[in-house]
Amino acid sequence: MTAYQVLKRNRKGTEYIESNGEIISKRCTGCREMKELSHFNKSDKCLAGKSNKCKECLSSYIKQYYKNKPDYHKERYERNKEKITEYRRSRYQKNKDNIKKQSKKFHEKNPDYNKKYYEENKERILERKKKYEEENRERVLKSKREYARRKREEKLSFL
Repeated sequence: MTAYQVLKRNRKGTEYIESNGEIISKRCTGCREMKELSHFNKSDKCLAGKSNKCKECLSSYIKQYYKNKPDYHKERYERNKEKITEYRRSRYQKNKDNIKKQSKKFHEKNPDYNKKYYEENKERILERKKKYEEENRERVLKSKREYARRKREEKLSFL
């Protein structure tokens, strides 16, 4: 801390560093480390408009929370399946361009991701594919016929 920075505590006990009347960092309630505000998510209810737990602590807390209550979350999803599906669909439509950009950026950074995922989950993927083909036999056959017809036409047009 330099001379113009002051360590303070609000009425709830959250410690923060203030400089020229502006909060520049605060203490995480998870790891108890003093961190810059950029390490915290937005939250209107908390000091400086930032969450009380840093991004890393909040992420590990959420993962642990979902891990400890898997049945509750499965039941909740089943109860609200239509609402959740509709929400996801509308969110995708609103943010289609950003989602595509993020996906493209991810795959440029991780070109072997799909290959690695397939190798690690090959059995599960093939089981799911087999189950889908059994349940949607007519649809799959129609798709295969259409594919074969298109390929025949391409071959003939090439000759």
